[in-house]
Amino acid sequence: MCDYPRFEADGTKLVGDLRPVGDGKSQPPFIGHSWIEYASIHDVVDYEEVYSQWTVPPTPASNDGQTLYFFNGLEDINDVVSIIQPVLGWNGNGLSGWSIAAWNCCPNGTTNEATPQAVNPGDQIEGYTFSTCSARTTTCPTWDIVALDDENGKFSQLIDTPNEGQTFNWAFGGVLEVYNITQCSDYPPGEASGYSGAIGFHNQIVLNNNYVRITPAWTVTNVASGLTPQCNYGRSTPKQVILKY
Repeated sequence: MCDYPRFEADGTKLVGDLRPVGDGKSQPPFIGHSWIEYASIHDVVDYEEVYSQWTVPPTPASNDGQTLYFFNGLEDINDVVSIIQPVLGWNGNGLSGWSIAAWNCCPNGTTNEATPQAVNPGDQIEGYTFSTCSARTTTCPTWDIVALDDENGKFSQLIDTPNEGQTFNWAFGGVLEVYNITQCSDYPPGEASGYSGAIGFHNQIVLNNNYVRITPAWTVTNVASGLTPQCNYGRSTPKQVILKY
């Protein structure tokens, strides 16, 4: 048996007889694969850098084979071929438990992933994606992506990863993506102050096409409508992006 998970074209994890995990035939209703919430801004030219800090949440109370991803990153709002992203994952990145990895995902269905690193609840993560080009380069051909654990010093990085012809003009300050959620306790208890189930992306930096730091007016989008189960989804962006679950 292959040591690594297999996926449908839409990202749904396959197991056993290659049916999607939690496909309703053997498990309760579930969120198979979806972005749940995200904070974003967009422009007509490249952003040159997106940076955030966030904290690894506690271990989820239940284990139903779920996979969780928390990340920031960049896409092309006019032509989404891939997303470049430093990712914190639960049961993701090819490892069990919490781990970090740098991704360029997924041009032509190919996952370009740097070597993942295991991390622990409570560790502070830094995630940044930045252009290798000079200021005013509208479509930079190569980018660097780094996910760093400040506590253990481990990091995962992609250097000079290609833009796949995209102009990265869509920036994400924080995204919650899930696979195979069957109950709300599949999410971890929250680390963001004031919320029982939430994660905060803070100390954020966004540089525009001139390498000038901007104050992003994040628009937070909840795309969980109609999904089962319905948990305590919500959001807040006073001085940081907080995604609730």
